[in-house]
Amino acid sequence: MPVTDLFSLPGILKITESVFIFISLILHRHGDNGEYLFFSTTGLKLENNDPNIDAENLGNSTLVTFMVINIVILLGYLLDGRHEVHSTILEPIWNMIACCMFLGSGAVAIITWKDEEMVDTSAGLTETEFSRNVTAALAMAGICIFVGVMYLVDTAVSVLSQRKNDEYENP
Repeated sequence: MPVTDLFSLPGILKITESVFIFISLILHRHGDNGEYLFFSTTGLKLENNDPNIDAENLGNSTLVTFMVINIVILLGYLLDGRHEVHSTILEPIWNMIACCMFLGSGAVAIITWKDEEMVDTSAGLTETEFSRNVTAALAMAGICIFVGVMYLVDTAVSVLSQRKNDEYENP
């Protein structure tokens, strides 16, 4: 079991991406004062006929899908070794798709929440004066953009690793 592959540059990138995705998942689930923090609406609930349901599905599916994919790739690093995982085109493709999806999810969240009014919740507001946690929403959006950029770097690293492996196998 090549545990040392987890401490290589690709392994550290995958672990860091997983940590930030987990933080985004927690923000999405509990970020609005203990309630859901939506990607595509500033409302308290998202209805079935909401026109922004597709944008919300983009954010949800991005977080959950790539949390699972990262775990599977990390398990591949542990069980088969990083070089075996990099010998296929699968990781660079997943990384590029993740880059696009995270950048899109972050952009949707920024567009949705940018005009929402920020209210200081330390002013002793009662439950009837409930305010939205815009700071958490914009933090979630920023983390998604940051993870998208990390995936772009990860794409370059995985392509370079794949080419490096090909040079050793086919001199």
